[in-house]
Amino acid sequence: MNAHISFDLGMALVDVKGENLSQSVREDFNKINLILAQMIDSIQSKIRQVSPLIGLLDILSRFDEALTAFSIKIARDAAWGFAVGISEQSPDNLEAFIQARDQSVATFGQQLLQLQGLVRLGVRLINLTERKNIPYIVDTLR
Repeated sequence: MNAHISFDLGMALVDVKGENLSQSVREDFNKINLILAQMIDSIQSKIRQVSPLIGLLDILSRFDEALTAFSIKIARDAAWGFAVGISEQSPDNLEAFIQARDQSVATFGQQLLQLQGLVRLGVRLINLTERKNIPYIVDTLR
């Protein structure tokens, strides 16, 4: 999901709007943050059905909704900034600018995969409790 928000979303925004990244487009873009934040509880309810330990953690703490909404806003703000950056590049610099962002996103993704300590143990425990039936998971998360 990191790559989709941090890289693809900015690219798609420029593909759709070109250099017309006006204030009204930004306001519409930000409204999506509110819509996504309102969907968090519903999505977590579905995730609980396929990942019981995540469900238990959600029940024990209501802090995760605020953290998720905050993280979505930060990621989407960065995607907006990337789109603005693309629109401001000269043709000579555009490819290098996009490549640099792609590398940055890939490096961050690799860091996420190399979790250490208690976080790594927690992720493994969550994985052990999750359902492995892909058709069931897809149907549940729809």
